[in-house]
Amino acid sequence: MSTLFNDLAFSFTLEEGFENWQLQTLIGTATHPTLGELATLSGYIIYRRMLGGDFLVMMDEESQELHEFSATLFDKNGLLKPRFKAGYRSGTGCWADELNEDALAYIEDITVKDEYRRQGIGSQLLQGLRESKYKSEISNILCWPSTRDGSAPTAFFIKNGFRRIGRTQFFGYSMDAEHPTHQILASDDVQQSVREAFPLPPQPSYYEMLASGQTPNEISDNIKRERQRKFAIHCAIASNMSDSIAQVIRRVHKADLYAPDDAGFLPMHIAVQARNMIAFKTLLTLGRVEDLQNHHNADGATPLELLRDNMVNGREFMETLLSANWLGYADIDLSMEYAVKTAMGMDTGCATVQDYIAQNKHGCTCGRCLGGWLSPRMIFQLSVQAAFCMDNMPLDEVFVFKKRQVLDSSDIIHLYSGEFIPPSLYPNLSLSFYRGFTAVFRAAYEILEDAFPFTAETVLSHARYAYYSETINFFRKGGMVEYALDAITSNAKDQSMVGDREFYATFADDDEFVALPTCANDNEFELVRRMVGLDSEKKWAPYRRYRQRYEDDDDDMDDDDDSEEDEDDMDDDDDEDEDDMNEDDDDDEDDRDEEDDDEDEDDEDFGRRGPGGMPDSAVMIAFLEMTEAR
Repeated sequence: MSTLFNDLAFSFTLEEGFENWQLQTLIGTATHPTLGELATLSGYIIYRRMLGGDFLVMMDEESQELHEFSATLFDKNGLLKPRFKAGYRSGTGCWADELNEDALAYIEDITVKDEYRRQGIGSQLLQGLRESKYKSEISNILCWPSTRDGSAPTAFFIKNGFRRIGRTQFFGYSMDAEHPTHQILASDDVQQSVREAFPLPPQPSYYEMLASGQTPNEISDNIKRERQRKFAIHCAIASNMSDSIAQVIRRVHKADLYAPDDAGFLPMHIAVQARNMIAFKTLLTLGRVEDLQNHHNADGATPLELLRDNMVNGREFMETLLSANWLGYADIDLSMEYAVKTAMGMDTGCATVQDYIAQNKHGCTCGRCLGGWLSPRMIFQLSVQAAFCMDNMPLDEVFVFKKRQVLDSSDIIHLYSGEFIPPSLYPNLSLSFYRGFTAVFRAAYEILEDAFPFTAETVLSHARYAYYSETINFFRKGGMVEYALDAITSNAKDQSMVGDREFYATFADDDEFVALPTCANDNEFELVRRMVGLDSEKKWAPYRRYRQRYEDDDDDMDDDDDSEEDEDDMDDDDDEDEDDMNEDDDDDEDDRDEEDDDEDEDDEDFGRRGPGGMPDSAVMIAFLEMTEAR
């Protein structure tokens, strides 16, 4: 490196994105005291906290390059895909969960003026970034080496300590001096990505199409016919789902059964990917079991991995880019997955395909999800939040509430979980109402701890049975268990890996939590909210932006001189409710039966305010048994 450039000055600045503070544009320059600006660096610093599942959407909206980068390596939450942590696609296996640490830098471009290239200026600029004021924020620097002419300048990044992520076209540099990548020699790294090993066939350009005199549709048809000619059995398996495909496969030359197409995929890959069960079973009978282990293709995937990738990608596309509710994997996908695992001698964890579909319908990968969707780690997170609420909310009864008075709207902001109570219920927010709200959190916590089905209906049933006296006023005044479930799931999400990550910072070394299996559903909070009964089409908390509207309405009520009369009515109601609860405490068993009868008379009003009214008798019997056992 020339000594002429030892006195370069480096400058790095960030520009916050117009819509997302999590995506900030990074600009760097290398300036010589006499020659001026010699090199520039452009890219991004990406913060993944508080994205709540919108990571892929944010990246897709920014540019096509960021879309390909994010969709290849990360899931919708900005977490590294499991395929890069183990197995063939992990490459050297040097990258894992450290890529999930919050902030990372992505280098989009480094440009050195032509007359000053190959003199170490670009390397100095990279080193300047590592030593810049942002070094404490970023944990990893990632890039996609490519040039405008299509070549890949990987040598430049490799000599600067970057190592390939799995078998992809992306490279990374860890800011941690002890990271395994710093121990891997350039010669020992994966030399070629799977995409580079199977380049896409050349497509005619727009001008070539014009020159040919053919329409785009005609050119597309020609390409399709040529593919059908070259890879006839692949195309037949992909399109023919009838019984006749078995005879088609049996008639072809044996060599064609293990011949790959231009992307490296065998007929077995196509059969599994197309969910063609007849073709799959026929290939097995012809001895192609070994093809289930083949990963020499453009995805570096076995047929099973390819199937799972397509299932996950379809789900993410629906949830992110289409913003639609995902209703679970298709039965045909899960049936094929079960068949492939069985053929490979893998443990499916289920005796029948029907059991497998039920257990895996909603994405469970640990085999222990309650109902197939509530993972052990998710239960732990929700239990922690429910316990924290029920332990802290009684403090509000002492320091915020005044006996026999409804809270002023300005005091509600001081309540723990008060933001999850709709403004329409502020006039009812008495001490007895809030005690009932607290009891609902306790009921939810006990449901979670006892691994009972966790839904709005089961929490309602348990709250009404086990905490009747505490919750009666809460429900009569319009309270719903959904408000507590909204608080539990929202708070858990805010502190999870898709939020500020505070939960994982607290429980990273907790023996009970660490011992639980990981699962694809550990961060699926929107799925949990949907399954417990929180309608995604309805407005839920926080309601802070509605408080001012309520206070303005309250001022109008004062002008009408009606508020004092209403408040007196409230106090009378509270007195009556407290008398009822005191009587409940002194009643014997016969009186309790009488109360149950009275409660049945109130079921119409009670059920209308809760989700679906009383549950069926089987659910109630189960709750009785559970409560007696406790």
